[in-house]
Amino acid sequence: MLNFKPWHQRSLRTKLSVMAGCVAALVVAGFGIGLSWHLADEIFEHFDEELTRTAQSVLEVWERHSKADKLGESVAFVPLFFVQVEIPEGTVIFRSKTEDAPPLPADRAAAIAETTFGDNELRWAVQRKGGLVVRVAANHYIVDETVDDVMLVFLGATPVALIVAVVGAHWFMRRAFRPFQDITQAVEHITAEKLDERLPVPLVDDELGHLTRVLNNTIDRLERSFQQSARFAADASHELRTPLTLLKAEIERDMDHPGLTEHSHDMLSRLLDYSNDLSGITEALLLLSRADAGKLLPARKPIELCSLLLELKEDLEALAINKELSVEVELTPESWVQGDASLLRHLMYNLFENAVKYNDPQGTVRVVLEPDGAMHRLIVGNTGKGIPEAQAAMVFDRFFRTDPSREQIRGHGLGLSLCREIARAHGGEVVLHQSAPGWTEFWVTLPATQAAHLGEGI
Repeated sequence: MLNFKPWHQRSLRTKLSVMAGCVAALVVAGFGIGLSWHLADEIFEHFDEELTRTAQSVLEVWERHSKADKLGESVAFVPLFFVQVEIPEGTVIFRSKTEDAPPLPADRAAAIAETTFGDNELRWAVQRKGGLVVRVAANHYIVDETVDDVMLVFLGATPVALIVAVVGAHWFMRRAFRPFQDITQAVEHITAEKLDERLPVPLVDDELGHLTRVLNNTIDRLERSFQQSARFAADASHELRTPLTLLKAEIERDMDHPGLTEHSHDMLSRLLDYSNDLSGITEALLLLSRADAGKLLPARKPIELCSLLLELKEDLEALAINKELSVEVELTPESWVQGDASLLRHLMYNLFENAVKYNDPQGTVRVVLEPDGAMHRLIVGNTGKGIPEAQAAMVFDRFFRTDPSREQIRGHGLGLSLCREIARAHGGEVVLHQSAPGWTEFWVTLPATQAAHLGEGI
């Protein structure tokens, strides 16, 4: 079944081609109609002149001979004409012997006139001299047919002109728009990791060249701004690591002081939690800034995902104790990948932590590791309220939190964004596969490595 796009969804090239074809068709049709009218005026002008000359000739012959038989011989050379001669009293003294010759009306005022005789449209001329009236008429169907034929030729050429113009315009537009397509493809390849790339500038100094230079200048400004932001985040994160480490060490040392009161101990415990949160944010920002700069390059070593997940299973069960969550784990052994164990551990722990934090009391966390063609798929699902559909597309945005009720849950909104960057750095991806009231499920896909290639990374 053909799928026709609405006009507003058509490409600019198609719209311009169709409009060019319509203009060409209108020009051809308008030219044909105008030419037919002009041709009709010219032909009728010559037609009337011929009628007038014939009537004058008949009048001269009648004056010389005054006999009908001589007149009949004289007008034999104009068989297409009807000839009628009258005396002043209106009596017809001669008529052509043509069988279908009509009686011409006695209109003494008009020199050129028209009348209808049956299905014929007659045009006639009148000449008067010495009391005699000579009328000569002829059927102008030949003129009408000629004009109609000309108009039909142009009207028939109109659809041909439309097709030829549309095809020609489409071919021309495709060549004319090719530089714009090249620019579009080049722009699509420029990402946050490839801001150093630029558009090819055409050799000609036209509107396209000016547009290309403007876009390159815009990308220059974006690259400088992006580099400044990434450098600031990296520098700030790096500078914060040392004072935060010292702060945590001081708090932990003070918490071990023998004379510490219970109130002071609780306060120092909260300060330690806040310091840990700040440390988490700092480490996440540092990793994200490295990812933005294209410098999040994981070590390529063989990792068995099943073993790594079994190590994290104890952490997941420890997190689930407070909410009395049941943990279900289904793992496929010998699931090898090439990557960085610390980064992948960070990714998995973040997903496990979210599955616990946003779960219902006495709910379920389910972890599945299974093959998926040339990939390994890790599924992390949990019960809970789910993520609203309108916000599902934003869960990987940095510092994004969903509904206000989740603000009561500790977090900084960087975990999922960091998970995605780590997965992409390993050639994989993290997606929100489904989220509905009662169940939410994230999928992580990572490229599988054959056992025969494991020795290359060792």
